[in-house]
Amino acid sequence: MLASKSDSLPRRFATARSYTPRGSWAALVLTLLAFGLRAYLLPDKAVWYDEAISAWTARLPLADIALYQARAVHPPLHYWLLHLWGGLAGESEYALRFLSLAFGVMTVPLLYQIGRRFLGPGVGLTASLLLAVSAFHISWSQQVRMYSLATFLGALSVYLLLRIVCRESVGADPRVGPGPRGGAVKQGAHTGAPLPASSPLPSPRGRGSGRRVGARHASPLLPEVENAAPLQWALDCPHLKAWAAYAAVNALALYTLYLTGIVLMLEAAMVLLVALAGRRLRLLLGWGASAAATLVAWLPWLYLMKTNAGTRSPIAPPYEFSLIWRIYYTILSVGVDINIDRYAVAVLPFLALAAFWLFGVWRDPRRRAMAWLLSLVLVVPPALVYVMSLPKTMFYTPAVHARYFILFLPLYLLLLAWSLAMLGRSFPRRWGLPLAGAIGALLVGITVYALVTDYYAGRYLDDDWQSIAATVRAHRMSEDAVLLYPDQDWPIFLYHYRGRALYQYSDRPEADLLADPPWYGVPYATKVTAEGADHLLSPIAASKSALWVVESVKALDVDPEGQIGAWLRANYRIVGKQAFGDKTLILYSRAGGRDYGWPLAPRTQPARPLLVQPVPGLSLLGYDQPLHRAATGAVARVGLYWQAEPGVGERYRIGLRLADGEGDSTAARPAGEAPADWPANAPLRETYEATITSQMPGGRYRWLLEVRERRGDAIVASLPLGDVEVVRTRQPLLESAIPHPLQANLGGEVQLLGYDAAPELGAGVSPGGHLNITLYWRGQQAMERSYTVFVQLVGKKEHPQRHNPVWAQQDSVPGDGTLPTTGWAPGEIVVDHYTLTIEDGTEPGDYAIYVGMYDRATGERLSVLDASGQAVDNKVVLGEIAVR
Repeated sequence: MLASKSDSLPRRFATARSYTPRGSWAALVLTLLAFGLRAYLLPDKAVWYDEAISAWTARLPLADIALYQARAVHPPLHYWLLHLWGGLAGESEYALRFLSLAFGVMTVPLLYQIGRRFLGPGVGLTASLLLAVSAFHISWSQQVRMYSLATFLGALSVYLLLRIVCRESVGADPRVGPGPRGGAVKQGAHTGAPLPASSPLPSPRGRGSGRRVGARHASPLLPEVENAAPLQWALDCPHLKAWAAYAAVNALALYTLYLTGIVLMLEAAMVLLVALAGRRLRLLLGWGASAAATLVAWLPWLYLMKTNAGTRSPIAPPYEFSLIWRIYYTILSVGVDINIDRYAVAVLPFLALAAFWLFGVWRDPRRRAMAWLLSLVLVVPPALVYVMSLPKTMFYTPAVHARYFILFLPLYLLLLAWSLAMLGRSFPRRWGLPLAGAIGALLVGITVYALVTDYYAGRYLDDDWQSIAATVRAHRMSEDAVLLYPDQDWPIFLYHYRGRALYQYSDRPEADLLADPPWYGVPYATKVTAEGADHLLSPIAASKSALWVVESVKALDVDPEGQIGAWLRANYRIVGKQAFGDKTLILYSRAGGRDYGWPLAPRTQPARPLLVQPVPGLSLLGYDQPLHRAATGAVARVGLYWQAEPGVGERYRIGLRLADGEGDSTAARPAGEAPADWPANAPLRETYEATITSQMPGGRYRWLLEVRERRGDAIVASLPLGDVEVVRTRQPLLESAIPHPLQANLGGEVQLLGYDAAPELGAGVSPGGHLNITLYWRGQQAMERSYTVFVQLVGKKEHPQRHNPVWAQQDSVPGDGTLPTTGWAPGEIVVDHYTLTIEDGTEPGDYAIYVGMYDRATGERLSVLDASGQAVDNKVVLGEIAVR
């Protein structure tokens, strides 16, 4: 993996441009490995906000995409490609993400080509292997975003430029490369054996030039090469096609992501160094001409941006300088951008290898240009991103995201692979190569560990928006509208619902909008007043007799006084409601004869159509099943479509359960408020849900539909439906394993069994430090409300800005939103983590730690009950910690 015969000479690097069958087969295997790792679990993650924005934008016409993105923060190329790709492949999670997957996979063989041509096949294989298993690169190859495309184009730009610099600096025929000990290696169907120094070099047109290799000529980019100085053909050939291809790729990169400009800046620095070191004015002029061509190709977009400038993000506090560097090296090395302190030790071998490379590569002036390019990758990107994040009053200040660093991942991995090759050649071969191989295996092992434990372990679907959209689609009528309360997640809703708002994001008249019932949103960026609620809802009520309201726990942030709910209750009646995790779907209606479960919308089709009669007079028309792979803590749902003859509902009732192959099962409960009597000969939809608890062994389960007699409870019909694979993401926990046990009863619904703290309560923490709290909960019963946990650091004095004694606080749905209380099984122990940041300037003293739960929709806390069931407080005091 690290070396071959042609590049195994000590302390040397051959370009090894000769054909190596074994290396090519190995590169093909790595490409297939990259495809498999990126295709694995590709659709098994819920579409998040940015992905949904991409899907929504791609639905617009091509011209509208350009206009919309001119007001947004990214260029349009990725969205144009996604528009064309979606028309061919569809809009499923797998189809849309496959475009990113394709560019991610293509980057792996491209990196191999860069390493093989300019540093040797061993370096190319090592770099491409590290890229194939990188969790960072796999992550962005599985998302509907432009980052894998930008990375591919950035790597292609580097490859094209290196080829040009090699030809311009060395003056060698593109079919001839430097070989071991300075010999020229002829390309073609040869074995790669070096030609003797007296052999004539072929001309670019394939005829012998009559020249022989003469004086030794050192290239500032490549190892020394013996050739004519300079070759006449090099002076005559302007390489216009190569420069044109380079300029075109750079233009495409800038039309994909603005930050690819940093890659172009690194390339410009390398060209300048090469030109100055070798006095290659023509190289500098060629690069300047290509840069001008790139700018000309980009000018239309600059004009469009200037004439359609939109609102940019507000100025945000800058990132901590040291944090950016830690994120940069952690994410490029092991592919992890969260909990980076956990991988602080794992990053050290990567940094040590980079330091060894810096020490060794500068000892040889023949490699200075390539060394400059890769050295700049170590320093420039995090420094530039930090400078860009500094608040500016006259220019755009982008938010800092770790994903921006993916552009530099291929070059960073190329540096590591080159360093491994240097390490193998710096010692006697009998143990130098095994040492390099062992270190390379360690790096791959660390990367794979992070991939499996941090990335794949958290890749599973949650069902909230899918079932919400399916329910609305099944029951929507022409007089209905949808209200997102608030509208912060509108792109995710629209991805599943495929509707469009009447009031935003489009300059087209209403007649040109999609035919779906319109949706409206309570703006997330403003606080709701009584006048604002009336201004928003009165026009809707004037034309719509029913409203489907999607209320999330964030509603309290924008409407703390509940003005929206009060207005709706005064003008509509609540027909029914259903909880979907931390969201609630409520149907408000003024029309008579309207119920939550029926009637169905015209032409409604279940996702899985069926036509079976479990019992006479009762037909199952089909069902919806959003989840086919569910993790511990998730709620699996099934929507059943029925049609019944008169009186069937009086004789039978429906049951649904998840059963494994051994007969163990978990009963599902009705999730909505279905009508008391089934309507005769009218289609009906009912939703059932089951919580995947930690007591359920991992494996494959099947939904079993059972029809029971209302009298006697006998099963008269049983029907298997779809399968669900249960993934164990957390193991059952024993109470004896809780470090600090407690017995706190919150509202008779939840028990706080104990906690853990780092540092320990009773110890000390410094301003600027962190206090990590782990809470252990147990649900005492199935809960219909999604409660929010609060953890507070409370002092004896008031905070000078907040004017209350709370000096640090974190509020969150358990599990950072992934473990809502509505999904807890009775008796299950849930582990919940929180971090309190102690502000700089926090006064020294003793501070108490308060913990509790509240309903975010009302702000009401769960009371802490004593042994007799009487309320004694609305919080639990864990203990005290000293701030020093």
